[in-house]
Amino acid sequence: MTPYADRNVWSAPRAAAAVLAAPFRDVLLVTADATAAAALDDAAPQRWRRLGTPAARAAADLAASRLDRGARVHDPLAVAALLDPGLLTTLRAAVRVECTDPTTYGATRFAAEVDEERGRVAVAVAADRARYLELLTATLGRQMH
Repeated sequence: MTPYADRNVWSAPRAAAAVLAAPFRDVLLVTADATAAAALDDAAPQRWRRLGTPAARAAADLAASRLDRGARVHDPLAVAALLDPGLLTTLRAAVRVECTDPTTYGATRFAAEVDEERGRVAVAVAADRARYLELLTATLGRQMH
C-alpha cells in the first residue's frame, strides 16, 4: 500500500479503473471513511454471543479479535448497504484511479458532480453506526434452516 491508495484499489488499480470507467449504473463505492464511521463498539461481541446462533458466535469471536485495531468491518458494511441503502450518506462523483504517475499509483480521485452522466458513482462518506449494528445484530440472530 501507499499513502495515496486504498488497499482494495491498490491491489488491482487497473481493474478498479476499468470498473469505475465502465458505463455501469448505480455504482456504490464504500470508502474507508464510511467504515470508520461504522466501526464496531466494544459491546458488539458480547451482544452477539448472547444471541446464541453459530453465526453470531463466529462474528463475536472475529469482532473481539479486531477491537484493538478499531473494529472496522468493510465488506459487511458494503453488503448491509445493499439491504438498507439508508445506512450510508453518499455523494455523487466522477471517480477515477491513478494508473500513470508512479508516486500516486492506485490513488482514487474524486470530483463531486451534479450531472448524473458524469457523477455515476455514489461515494459513501459516512454511515449510521447504530442502524448498521442493529441490522448486523438482527441478521446474526436469525437461525438458518
